[in-house]
Amino acid sequence: MSTPLTPIQVPDQSILDTFNRQAYLGQQFVLPINVTTIASTSETPLAYITNPAGSGKTMFIVSKKYAGNDTTFFRLYLGPTVSAPGTSTAVRNMRPACTNSSISVCYVSPTVSSTGTLLSVVIVNGGYSIDSSSMVILDPGQTLLVTAQAASDGDKVSFEMVEYEL
Repeated sequence: MSTPLTPIQVPDQSILDTFNRQAYLGQQFVLPINVTTIASTSETPLAYITNPAGSGKTMFIVSKKYAGNDTTFFRLYLGPTVSAPGTSTAVRNMRPACTNSSISVCYVSPTVSSTGTLLSVVIVNGGYSIDSSSMVILDPGQTLLVTAQAASDGDKVSFEMVEYEL
């Protein structure tokens, strides 16, 4: 059995899996959108996620967690037209000892004039759903919109995504 490498021995751009093999290059980040009340049964923009054009890195969104207290439709759109991005929110580094910050710029409650191209729809019938079956890849300059449409007024929803950056 080999001795595990220390964080000093592991390059900044790699992580090791349980078997001490290099598993992925890059940093892991999480965007948590706290519980939000949907005021109507209309589709409501929750999050606007951007990979700035000059970032020089690609974002790999590997997992999405959707939650709602009633039947809720969550939709992901690529390339929305946004008239106001909303309130800036911090993306958290899942490696607390690392001082690197995410290249992504994320907002909650954006004002959208066109949703863009529909990528996926996830239906939550109360409770939560974790979608890690498909990876969304945002190259520099690309944007993503997350919306929710609840079955009744006053429903509560939340969203979380996990991303790697290379």
